[in-house]
Parts: sequence; structure tokens; C-alpha cells
Amino acid sequence: MEKSMPGFLSFSKKGGHEYGFICFSTWVPKTEVSQGSVHKKFVTLGRVLDKTKLIFRNRKQGIIQVDPDTLEIKSPPPEYEPPLIPRKKRATKKGAIEMSLQANGHVPLSLDFGDCFFLDNLVLQTPIKASLPKLVVSSPDSLHALLCYYMSAPYNNNHAAGWLEGNYARLLYPKANLSSQRISELLAELGTEENYRIFFSHYLPACQEHGANTDKVIFDSTGLPNSIHFPLTAISRHNGEYSNEVRLLYVVDQATGYPIFFRYFPGNVIDATAILHLMAELSVYRMNLRCVLVDAGFNTNKDLKALYDNHVDVVTRLSRNRKAYKNLVQEHRNSLEDIDNLVVYGSRCLYIKSSSCEIEDEDGNTFVGTGYVCLDPDRKASEQQKALHKFARGELSREELNEALKVTGLFVLFSTQPVDTKDILKLYYLRQNVEQVFDICKNDANILPLSVRSEETFRGHLLLTFICTVLFREMQMRMQDLPFSPREGLINLRNQKVQVFDSDGITTEPTKKINEMYKLLGLTSPIRFHLPRHA
Repeated sequence: MEKSMPGFLSFSKKGGHEYGFICFSTWVPKTEVSQGSVHKKFVTLGRVLDKTKLIFRNRKQGIIQVDPDTLEIKSPPPEYEPPLIPRKKRATKKGAIEMSLQANGHVPLSLDFGDCFFLDNLVLQTPIKASLPKLVVSSPDSLHALLCYYMSAPYNNNHAAGWLEGNYARLLYPKANLSSQRISELLAELGTEENYRIFFSHYLPACQEHGANTDKVIFDSTGLPNSIHFPLTAISRHNGEYSNEVRLLYVVDQATGYPIFFRYFPGNVIDATAILHLMAELSVYRMNLRCVLVDAGFNTNKDLKALYDNHVDVVTRLSRNRKAYKNLVQEHRNSLEDIDNLVVYGSRCLYIKSSSCEIEDEDGNTFVGTGYVCLDPDRKASEQQKALHKFARGELSREELNEALKVTGLFVLFSTQPVDTKDILKLYYLRQNVEQVFDICKNDANILPLSVRSEETFRGHLLLTFICTVLFREMQMRMQDLPFSPREGLINLRNQKVQVFDSDGITTEPTKKINEMYKLLGLTSPIRFHLPRHA
């Protein structure tokens, strides 16, 4: 019979570093075919950080501590700060080898200043100020510095340490370490379920205080293409196109497009299913929805029932395969093109006619509302030309062509509450606000390309890009009268430098565009000031 023996700690050196192991031994007694022997099993603890306190850095578990008596692995004391380890980066294309900031304690005589100074103050004027300090991470300075990097430098994370070395952020956040390894560890810490709950439990009330309307919202999703080998990556079919992706669902304020909440789910899960889980989670955070704008992909019978059961009004577009769509078109198509039904929306002229509408599901539930049959003459002409060309190429039969011509230029909207025909398009097309948010998310907030390896770091990346999206949307709303974009504004700000004189800093003269950015926050450019926490 095998007999377990006590374990013991062991250390070894490799590549100039010391590593720890726990060795467990098992005695296997002698048998007829073999002699008795000791079988050893080693558990890797990682690189030694503090040999006296038995603290190690483990690639999978992060920073851990071992109890010397029980050999139990646990978290280190909260007050423990890991040492800053110099680490070389891979050579760049130019052949230069960059060192991390921690390996080079020398502070340059001049640093990029305006972007970090602006962003540090911007956070304090948004709902992010309520949630960011509450997040549980081992290095808050690294989190703040990484947030500034995501906002002001749309590059791969491999360049973060080089950016930090020449930016005012290294003085504002002196304990920040943005080496690639530390960034991965930080994102994994940030992406824990605990941090998600901490963030939204503080962010959502702050959103309401900031003026965002959290009861009249828009739901919509987008795809995040990637080739990461984890369970979230799956083949998705969306709008007739197939891709390998993760789906990202955002909730934004109807009127302003202010980001309120997000969820992610595997690419092969349909959007309509995700809404049910989204509403369940929002209810936990005590978000009392009153009105939701959604596209046709989010209004299945189950979705409508969930919205009705929770007394949430909905405005949506009906898909052409719904019975209610076919009934409304059949009833009003011939009388639709009448001058009394003409509605002007921006530069578009459409015919819109409203009528009572009932949607029935397979369980006999009836969803009562108002249907709006809409005809866009420009779209009608374009779709008719496409249908005729398909018929000429033999891609449509005569019967299929006749059916297609009956619905060209038509679409039907549905609302649980009556809306005047002249206002229904304005209300429905508020959905464009969420498209602007997705544009910010993908083009400014660095959500793509996804270059993470695990779900933990993926979750942290999503939360950090959500914070960036909030800040960029805040900047957009404040910069409506300025002739340049938020990204251009940050580039202009980065051009303002600070000259370092021991413990004092003197900024270079701000340009007109830099002053315009500062005015958005009620700031004036400092001239000479004491450098914060300057060592």
C-alpha cells in the first residue's frame, strides 16, 4: 500500500533567478515484480520574491505566499508590495532593445505632459471617479497609467513601457509598471467577477447623478473577430456573414449614447438569447428599465414577453417573416402613398401610416401596440433596380420578382406605446447612438485587435476598454463645437511637454488647440508646479 510522506520546500536557480518548489514524496512498497521506491511529485511555486516570507510570483496564480508549517498556498498580506524587476523587451524592428521603466530609474529632462494631465482630471469629472478607486488590483498606479496609455496611444501593449518612460504618467503614477508581463497580470486581476461587481455597483448610481438616463436605453451587439483558443470564440452568423468571434452587448442611454453597461457572450449564441440574461443581470443592479430600443434581432417572442412581464416599453423593427408584418403591409400598402401620410425626417421624405397591432406567440400570449408601416421612395427605387437585375440574370423567377416588388422600400416599426408618426423615426433612429459608441470602442478605445490569451485577461481588457469608451464619449459630448476629434485633441495635448527640474516642472507654452481642450474641463495650463510624488 502506498504511503504518503511529508512535503518540503526546495529551491533552484536558473538564468540568474531563484525558483521555489514543493516536493511531495510517496513510498511505494516492494512487490513481487519491483523493489520499494520513493515517487516524488513537484509543485512549481514560481520565482522567489521574498525567501524569508516565502512569497513567489507564479505565472498562473500571480503573487502567492506559502505557509511554512502546512505548505498551504495563500494570498500575501494586503500591504505587501512586490519588488520592481528589471526586464528586457524583445528587440524592435530597428534593432533597439527597450528596457522597462523600472529598470531605468533616470527621469528624462523633458516628458510628454498634456495628455496625461488632461485625462487625470477628466476621470474626476465623470462617473468613472466613483468606481475606479474601488477596483481591487495590486498596483493602482499601473491601472491608472495603463488607462492613460489605452486612451492616448492606440498601439499594442508591447509598447506601453516605452510610452510610460517618456510620459508625465511616470511621475504622476510612480509605482506603475507597464511591462508586458505585468500588464497581463493586471488585466487578469481587473477582470475578476469581484471587480466587475464592484465597478458597476458604483458606476451605475454615479451615471444617474451625472445625468445619464438609465431607464430609457438601447440594447445592441457587435462582433469581436479573433482567433483566440478559448470557449468564448465561436463561429457566428450575423447579417448573413460568418466569422470567428466573441459577441459584445452594450447598453447605452437613448438620448446621449452614454455607455451604461455591457455583457459578452460566445459568438455562436444568438443575440435574442443574450437579452434575457442581460435583463436578469440589470435587475440585480436595480436598474428599473422603462423603455428599450432594439433592432429586429432582439425582439423574439421570448424577448417581448420578458419586456412585457417587466412592464418595459419597447420600440423595434419587425422582421418580414412575422405575421404582424405581413398583415400590416397587406392592409395598408395600397393606401400608403398619400400626401396625408408624408413625413419629413431630416433630408428624407417617407410615407408612414400607423395602425393598432397585435403580436401573438406560440403560447397564446398577445403583445398589443402600434404598428408603423413606412415606405422610403429612394430605398424603393434602389431595391426595385436590384430585384429587376436579379430577374434579368435568372436569379429570380417571375413569381419571386412579383413578391419582391411588393415590399421594396417597406419596413415596419412596432411600439408598445403610441407615438406620433412624425416622431417615430426620430425615436427609432436614436439607435444610431449605439453605433457611434461601437465606433468609439473599436477605433479609439483599443478593443481590437484582441491580443489576450485567457478569459481572465480578456475580461480585464473589456472592462478597461469600457472605461475608455465612457471617457471618449464624455469628450465627444463636450467637444461638439470644436473642429477636431477627441483622438486629435489628445494628440495635440501630448505635444505639450514638461521640463523636469529636480522637484519642479515647467511646461512648454500651450497652443490654441491645447487651451481649448483644457477649457472643456475648466482647467488652465500650469506653468511652474511641484512634481507629484517625484522621487
